[in-house]
Amino acid sequence: MEFKNKKISIAGFGKSGKSIAEILLKNGNEIFISDSGEESKFTELIKELDSTKVQYEFGGHTSKIYEGKDLIIISPGVSIYTPKIQEAIKHNVPVMGEVEIAYEMANADIIAITGTNGKSTTVSMIDKMLKDHGLNSILAGNIGTPLSYEIYNHREADYIVAEISSFQLESISKFRPHIAGITNITDDHTDRHHGFENYVKAKSRIFMNQTENDFAILNADDENVLKAGEGIKSKVLLFSMEKEINNGFYLKNGIVYQSENNISKECFNINEFKIHGIHNIKNLLVTLCVGKILNITPHEVLNSINEYKLMHHRLEFSGEKNGVKFYDDSKGTNPGAVIAGINSFSCPIALIVGGRNKGLKFDELAKEIAKKVHTLVTIGEAGPEIGELSKKYGMKNIIDCGTDFTKAITEAYKSVENLNGCVLLSPANASFDMFKSAENRGDIFKEIVQNLIKED
Repeated sequence: MEFKNKKISIAGFGKSGKSIAEILLKNGNEIFISDSGEESKFTELIKELDSTKVQYEFGGHTSKIYEGKDLIIISPGVSIYTPKIQEAIKHNVPVMGEVEIAYEMANADIIAITGTNGKSTTVSMIDKMLKDHGLNSILAGNIGTPLSYEIYNHREADYIVAEISSFQLESISKFRPHIAGITNITDDHTDRHHGFENYVKAKSRIFMNQTENDFAILNADDENVLKAGEGIKSKVLLFSMEKEINNGFYLKNGIVYQSENNISKECFNINEFKIHGIHNIKNLLVTLCVGKILNITPHEVLNSINEYKLMHHRLEFSGEKNGVKFYDDSKGTNPGAVIAGINSFSCPIALIVGGRNKGLKFDELAKEIAKKVHTLVTIGEAGPEIGELSKKYGMKNIIDCGTDFTKAITEAYKSVENLNGCVLLSPANASFDMFKSAENRGDIFKEIVQNLIKED
């Protein structure tokens, strides 16, 4: 589809919506913006656009979003199940996601990674590997910079490395990454997708347009990922932490192996990998698969990734006091992420959890907490629920701090002060009951930690 001289609605005016609006205005399109937020939040953004060519509505979507329009573009934050979007579809108005528009503009091959956890770190590792190998790589998508912005402004890229969320995959039609991977699929966003099965189906859409000339990377240890990969046409590479596999990479007895055509060869001892955390070994295995496809050797991959600096709010070391280490994992917003975080430490853990529930179940997390956590500190709306479940499975040291974040951090510290333990903020929930965002929650955590360290 050509995006010129058309009447186009943009549903959702966050980063992606603004990026698309700017691009479409340059091509002579008439733009209508529709967002459920209050108008006062968008005053400055509207001023940045050519207001003579932009009409808008705020405070909710109305039928104006599709009446007389050639196309509706939905931002990741807007569900395709939104009533007015469903009305538009019934009125035969095409609906596309921002990722779909970006794909239509792309000149370079796309490497797309999705998954419940690990996708941000994985795409960052892949991007670094490509750059270190002398390739012009662009990192974008759900990781922070809209895919459309990067593709439009960097036309000479060799590869586009994209973190793609289930929200973005809901609305694709032609989007076809040359290399696509799923890190894992665990319970998350079931409120948005109306159930876990729909969430798995959304993830599986990353492969739906691939051909036999493309590649799929699957987690062989995750039944949900294998289910998502059923029936795909692309060439499959597997990775595993638990078993020997054919065509891919696996870890066995501390050694990383590469397997191809039923022949395995040793790559390196995992002790050569310098980044903390079992989950980061999985991210490394995905990166090795991408390297294999692009003829980058395992040792070249390892050397590149060993220089990688972990992202903010992802098990980020935030300070130390009296032998107690503090870690910010504020982007651990689902049970699977928290379980991965817990399993990254051997010291006594004081875990801070809670926030706004996204329709998730916490039973498996509660079992893991009861087995491996020294002290559980709960906060926010979902804190008491996790506390009660953990108590049911045998957790004894539970402290509920409500909305007092400073108290939560202080109590967590005190509980492991004489044990050379660690304080881990890994909430398993969204942040919006107490904070502006997961990033804001992590920043405040680090600020409180620094103040605590300065105290006598």
